[in-house]
Amino acid sequence: IVLFREAYENCLYPVFEYYGYKLENTEFVAKFISNILAFIPILLYKPQNHNVSDFISILIYVMIYVPTLLGLQYYYVDYASALPYQLAYLLAMCVFFSASRNKSSNKKFSPPSFYISKNMVVSLGVLVLLVTFIVFRNNMQLVSFDSVYDIRTSGTQLADSIPVYSYLYAWMSTVFSPLFVTLGCVKNKKIYIYLGFFMSLVFYMTCGMKSTFFIPLLSLFLYKYLKKDADNFYYIFPLLSIGIAIPYVLYLLFDSRIVEILVGLIIMRTFGISAYLTPIYIDVFNRYPYTYYSHIRIIDAITGMYPFETHSLGNEVNLAYGTADAEAQINANFLVTDGIAAGGIGGIIFITILFYFFLVFINRLCKSDNYYTAIAMLTGAAISLTNNSLFTTLLSSGLLFVICVIRFVKIDSK
Repeated sequence: IVLFREAYENCLYPVFEYYGYKLENTEFVAKFISNILAFIPILLYKPQNHNVSDFISILIYVMIYVPTLLGLQYYYVDYASALPYQLAYLLAMCVFFSASRNKSSNKKFSPPSFYISKNMVVSLGVLVLLVTFIVFRNNMQLVSFDSVYDIRTSGTQLADSIPVYSYLYAWMSTVFSPLFVTLGCVKNKKIYIYLGFFMSLVFYMTCGMKSTFFIPLLSLFLYKYLKKDADNFYYIFPLLSIGIAIPYVLYLLFDSRIVEILVGLIIMRTFGISAYLTPIYIDVFNRYPYTYYSHIRIIDAITGMYPFETHSLGNEVNLAYGTADAEAQINANFLVTDGIAAGGIGGIIFITILFYFFLVFINRLCKSDNYYTAIAMLTGAAISLTNNSLFTTLLSSGLLFVICVIRFVKIDSK
């Protein structure tokens, strides 16, 4: 909490004020209350049962919860405008951490009546990689981080022009890359690990998504780190905090282009983006009707309640708010998209309940001695939640597919 405050006031705001970060409220009372609210949920974080929900929840706490609470406090001159949303987020975070304590979380599902060969999954991943080479044969570029937006739009449009492939293409980063890395670790075959990292590189070369590099790295690290010692689960939280500390300290000590890239990529894009986007969505949906989940196409087909002209919610919110870049897609995490945009504070409560039962389900699904295998496989989908709707993560980011793999494919003996 203290670290993110320091990074926000001395780095995020001074460097990215032009982007939309604000520092309107620095009053002692607002800071004090926000700090208390940010601290309370971590008291419930006791990952002694090694449940997957603890990993997902601590990611949400560090990458969504703390930045959002402090960002709301800084954004609104009148702290009373921020407090109701902070309290709704407090409820959500406490509920997420409590999923591990649900008795059902410690009960394993009965074995399935059939299994799918892992070779089928591997073959599908390789096929997607080969098709990507064919589709993007004239559009693949290894560009610097400064030039990624030049290829992102064209890459996304090209993939979207092929309906079924557009889903599988996105899975290269969030599904197949961590899956191949995990498979390589389990089977002790480096070729799978190399292939997982190669998929990440290819995905970057076709759409310029910078975060794709972190997914196989994090997947590999978590598998090795958690397998080494079960007690290492307790140290995921401080390790995530170090992820903010390192670029922030480098920013204070050095003035270089490399440090600027690290600050933008890690502090702003990874940890600070929720602090920026959440108040934007609140402001927009104070002026526009809630989506009532009509941002999910099948629900809109039934209700016709979608309040915008297109189904690109991130772009419509961007246009409604009036940022400098009219083409930008300001996609936000699931608590914003499926909570605030869907129904305000009521939407936050609804998606909190739904996500709680999902966490209990995922705990039962992954309940085994080799919980670190499941965590490594779920890394891409878990990160996707910090930048997408839960429903987008299930389909477009392949979480539903990963769940099926965990359930029906024998990755290891357990």
